[in-house]
Amino acid sequence: MVAKEHAAAMGHWVGELELRTMQITLLNEMSGLLQCAENTEEAYAVVGQSVNKLFADARAGAVFIYKPLSNALELTASWGKVTSGKPVLRVTTAGLCAWQTALERVFQPGDCL
Repeated sequence: MVAKEHAAAMGHWVGELELRTMQITLLNEMSGLLQCAENTEEAYAVVGQSVNKLFADARAGAVFIYKPLSNALELTASWGKVTSGKPVLRVTTAGLCAWQTALERVFQPGDCL
């Protein structure tokens, strides 16, 4: 019985290692393509294609770029069926502060007032 449990555990770990190897390979490929990108539009296309492969099990997803001058998140890549359909999302100060807090970034007192 112990041998079967050990074999099952080893099988699980082999699967995990294969997944991590595939993810690292995809990230390395994306890195190489990003280094060849001549402008942001090409870089966004690379990211869109790469994340589609990287998150193949996800039903849908999107990548947004923060545009500080317009205080908005602009859709740059999506995959699957994205339900929002909005190419630009406005960002509020409260929303930015919530993200700062969630990501545990350091910010000055009063930034979120």
